[in-house]
Amino acid sequence: MKYFFLQLYFFISSSLGFGQGASIQQIGRLDKVIDECSGMVLLEENRLLHINDSGNKPELYVTDTLGNLLLTTCIIGAENTDWEELTLDGKGNLYIGDFGNNRNKRKDLKIYQVDINNLLTGDSTANLKGEINFAYEDQNRFPPSRYQRNYDMEAMIFLNDSLYLFSKNRTKPFTGYTYCYQLPAKPGQFTASKIDSFKTGIGLQEFFWISAAAFDPVKNQLALMGYDKLWLFYDFEGRNFFKGKNKLYYLGHMTQKEAISFVNSYKFYLTEEVNPRSDGNIYSFTLPKPVSLVEEYLPKRDTSSMVSLFDKEFQDTIKAQINCPANCNLKWEIFSTEGKRLLFGQADPFTQSILKINAASLDNGGYVINIIINNKPHAFKIKKPLITKKD
Repeated sequence: MKYFFLQLYFFISSSLGFGQGASIQQIGRLDKVIDECSGMVLLEENRLLHINDSGNKPELYVTDTLGNLLLTTCIIGAENTDWEELTLDGKGNLYIGDFGNNRNKRKDLKIYQVDINNLLTGDSTANLKGEINFAYEDQNRFPPSRYQRNYDMEAMIFLNDSLYLFSKNRTKPFTGYTYCYQLPAKPGQFTASKIDSFKTGIGLQEFFWISAAAFDPVKNQLALMGYDKLWLFYDFEGRNFFKGKNKLYYLGHMTQKEAISFVNSYKFYLTEEVNPRSDGNIYSFTLPKPVSLVEEYLPKRDTSSMVSLFDKEFQDTIKAQINCPANCNLKWEIFSTEGKRLLFGQADPFTQSILKINAASLDNGGYVINIIINNKPHAFKIKKPLITKKD
């Protein structure tokens, strides 16, 4: 799995060269000990609490917003099988989600409840209070069939004495849904109840899966984050997150972002893991404008069909139908299956409806093409088949 991600980063992170969204900004870089940051909460304006994921020590790390390490504390009695998320309940209880489940076959899922009141007052200790052990109500096979593999978790929030988990979809073929499960926020053995689902999109799963969550109790907002996107849910009642309104924000570039925290109702801190093409940065992201009811009455453009390929098999030329506003910003890149960028180019401003790319130099085999329109990526798997000459 680590090797797979190394390959993936060479593919997805190369789009950094095409520029970032105006509202995301690098503000720091995590200390090297936090090289696989998978969860983060804001302790106060200038103090962040982090964890590493699987294969690391059961430790909490406190940094400033520049990433400088201020404190390390070990949770006695806990193990880090695959820590993937953090959330706080407002009473000094921290919840650590040990529920990473890439292969969808774990039967030892748990959430640690940890008292961090001492950390909040400047002490260096955090005490384990108990474990929330659980299973999903609708999982009967370990692992289930490929089409049903939606039991990996990397996102969790606390709300009204309950914990809500949001799945990282690993179905094949990819269905595009994240599932929401509910658990009591107290130690014990429980069954996680599936309460709702939301379709993030269809395409390459790395562009649409959920890797972190955060909740804003002031404006009653839920943020779900992916590697290059943020979905904001608002105007909902109770736990019906997906029954209200939502808005999608593009972060401007794609790296393995796995931790997010509200700073206030319009600003977030985000972090990423360290990889050959990703430095473990801390980012701030500010919503372009406050969410308002006016947005819901504006015409919405369907961006799902902005790009379509004439054929996913090609020989010398790749052709794509482009539906975008006049003078749009269009760039493209082609990658090998190992993640090496082989060809790239741009057409800015782009005023045509047909994009033609000369790919005669590519050898036979499989590739990925990423067509970026106004900083929004549209990726497709393509193939150059071997042509057998007839006698």
